Amino acid sequence: MPTTTIKYLAERFGQIGGKEMLPSYELARKAQVNWAVIEKNPSAEHALYHKLWDMVTQILNRGSYLQIHADVLNALEAELAGRTLTIRMSLGWIERSATGPTDFPALEEFIN
Repeated sequence: MPTTTIKYLAERFGQIGGKEMLPSYELARKAQVNWAVIEKNPSAEHALYHKLWDMVTQILNRGSYLQIHADVLNALEAELAGRTLTIRMSLGWIERSATGPTDFPALEEFIN
């Protein structure tokens, strides 16, 4: 992942603001400064995204944010979960199921 992605995440945390989001913002900024080290270590990158995911989830669970930020926080939580799980798959920590669905008729019903 390029440094622009962690910069973008930090900016999003900063835009939400508030004392609840400050630790996430600070962690993302520190990661941005140290990205040359993090990008060489998939376990470190995983730890970063896992921690940020946890931090955003905790904010959502506490409900201590301005309601106008609810959609952004939910989107950040999903994005961080995706980044974390993608790294886990790339490291072989989780695998795609051979029996998982490949057809999704419920989706096709309203798309067509």
